[in-house]
Amino acid sequence: WHNHLNPLIKKDAWTKEEELALIRAHKIHGNKWAEIAKVLPG
Repeated sequence: WHNHLNPLIKKDAWTKEEELALIRAHKIHGNKWAEIAKVLPG
């Protein structure tokens, strides 16, 4: 349900701002994707 049917999950293409936020979060958290996911929208 959560990853496939939940209508609140964004499935659009990433914006430039979102890509930059991902890069910044990865520099801070490394490969801790659960931590990175907390700071990304959607």
